[in-house]
Amino acid sequence: MPPLIEDIYYELKKIPLIDCHDHILEYESAKKEKLGTMETISRSYAGLDFITAGMAPDVWKSNDREFIWKNFAKYQPYVGSTNFYKCAIRSLQDLFGLEGSQIDKQQENLVSQRIQAAYERDDWYEDVLKKRCNIAISILDNYWSVEEFRHDQDFFIPALRVDPFILGRDYKSPWVAAQNSHSTVERIASSWDMPIDTFKEYLALIENAFSRYLAKGCPAIKICVAYERDLHFAPCSRKKAMDLYDKSPQRLTSEERSELGNFMAHYLIQLSIESGLPIQIHTGFLARNAIYVDYGNAEKLNNLFISYPDAKFVLFHNGYPYTHSTFSMIKMFPNVYLDICWVSNLSSDLAEESLSLALDLIPNNKIMWGADAERVEDAYASTIMSIEGISRVLNRKIKGGMHIDYAMRVAKNILHDNPLNFYPGIDTLLASKMID
Repeated sequence: MPPLIEDIYYELKKIPLIDCHDHILEYESAKKEKLGTMETISRSYAGLDFITAGMAPDVWKSNDREFIWKNFAKYQPYVGSTNFYKCAIRSLQDLFGLEGSQIDKQQENLVSQRIQAAYERDDWYEDVLKKRCNIAISILDNYWSVEEFRHDQDFFIPALRVDPFILGRDYKSPWVAAQNSHSTVERIASSWDMPIDTFKEYLALIENAFSRYLAKGCPAIKICVAYERDLHFAPCSRKKAMDLYDKSPQRLTSEERSELGNFMAHYLIQLSIESGLPIQIHTGFLARNAIYVDYGNAEKLNNLFISYPDAKFVLFHNGYPYTHSTFSMIKMFPNVYLDICWVSNLSSDLAEESLSLALDLIPNNKIMWGADAERVEDAYASTIMSIEGISRVLNRKIKGGMHIDYAMRVAKNILHDNPLNFYPGIDTLLASKMID
């Protein structure tokens, strides 16, 4: 990197990061997977690009490693130019000594051994997240197991993923294997020994979820339903919702299901206001192959921003590809904030261009960051590439007249001070860790 960018980068590396959004697996669960090189790539966002390039989706699910390798080798040259792939490769290079960017079979075997050896280290998470990334704490969305939180709270605090309550009591997440449908309302209710036969009981389950998560230090709720429906939540009366709930889920039309979900979204927002919890919302691009792109259009949330001025909404991922309209709403509404998480994974160029635009449009106390990864290796690449990108943006701003001290102030706001001041309880939590 040029001298000034390098200087800024190393200054940013000193900032204890508050990672506002992640999905990192609990250490013991990740260790049991015993993943190799190809599996690590397939579990990263790069796995999606192999399918987009033409590889059959079932390849990644195969137990035949030779079969996986043949397909991997075929499509690797086409995927190698994408940023998802570059992120995956960056972690393999820096953490496991991968040479180059194209993986041959010899390197695949060698790196696989190194990955598995890393997970035999009890300090692997600490090494990557604390020492290499300098992440003070991560807000974790453990969507696969809403009913329990087993993560080490020296590293993670839980956000409450509320999608199951919006999507219905019979909803099963495609992210989780059918035999382990952790994200269903039925499983949550069973785990907590609570009935959900009546509408009143359903609301009681949701209130109990809030109570349980608040007791764990939960700083936010998370809405990610754009993977299943659009983000427009029209008003729905309590009476209408009750009548719909009284029908069996199998008898509901798609329109009725949406109506019931609309009521639940409004109800959850009201509970969030009462609990003092911000509302994180996945907007924009969706990490799944073959899905309706416009489901994540943040413009559909406009009515909520007007209806709930006391709520605090955080829009994820710059709303890409609807970035301009997303930024316009964040600029317009005092109660709407930006999290630039995941954008550096999508595209380094996009991340830098959109951050530069965001700084032009949005007061910088409204901008935050997250790694948005499932494994610590991906979190590492996302973190390092994000900091590199922020360094380059600030370098350009400084060349354009921004004072370097002010630029560093902006960076510290985005990476530490803003989430510290925004999310309830994080300041107290980090202060207690310093005392300890």
